[in-house]
Amino acid sequence: MTVNPIEDIHFSNIHMTTGGGGTKEDGARRSLPEYSLETMKGWWPEYYAFTNAKQCVPAYGIFASHVKGLTVSNVNITPAKQDARPAIVCDDVTSLKLAGVEAIGNSQMESVIRLQSVQQGFVHGCRVYGKSDGFVRIEGEESRDVHIADDNLCNAITWISSD
Repeated sequence: MTVNPIEDIHFSNIHMTTGGGGTKEDGARRSLPEYSLETMKGWWPEYYAFTNAKQCVPAYGIFASHVKGLTVSNVNITPAKQDARPAIVCDDVTSLKLAGVEAIGNSQMESVIRLQSVQQGFVHGCRVYGKSDGFVRIEGEESRDVHIADDNLCNAITWISSD
């Protein structure tokens, strides 16, 4: 966990439609440049700073990094056009709860949800629309205590994969 994580973020009862159009290569990104007020000299990047090929975020819906306490409940994530990135990517997150999340999958994406270096995670009551190669991918030596239960995975070929 980073020295100064963002703490206690809650998203609930949201329907989000995102632009979509991300590629499999965009979804394969495992890290982004670290921004801080010091490195940015007081300027904070707007969302469009991540729209070029070198900095595109690896998720079409939610990308959370360096977070302690993230809850996403009853959230529907839909891309406006097909997207090969995961709907949700969590990197360096402790105490994660994904409950009642609905997302669009497709055969080009590696998974609908990717958890990198996640500790104390709970994924339940989630649903995938569209065929997907994988539902949840868990990565990183630091990942531990991740529980997955009661999800509607009939459209996912592989339910859980790890590195």
